[in-house]
Amino acid sequence: MAKHGLKKFKLAYLHSEVDKEYLRRKMLAGETIEGLNSRTSLTMEELDATTRIVAVSGYPFIKPWRWGRM
Repeated sequence: MAKHGLKKFKLAYLHSEVDKEYLRRKMLAGETIEGLNSRTSLTMEELDATTRIVAVSGYPFIKPWRWGRM
């Protein structure tokens, strides 16, 4: 960091990618993958057309956010 003149800082990396086949197995077992904010549930056609899936999370962001507050 000294090379670039930066102060020491904390960095959080939160992996949120979801395996497409994991969701497929869940859906084939009868589970519903619900949409957010009144969006419709995931369909198999949408899943097939999707290249990358990321989860929405709330709690994992709280700890890194608090790092700057403590």
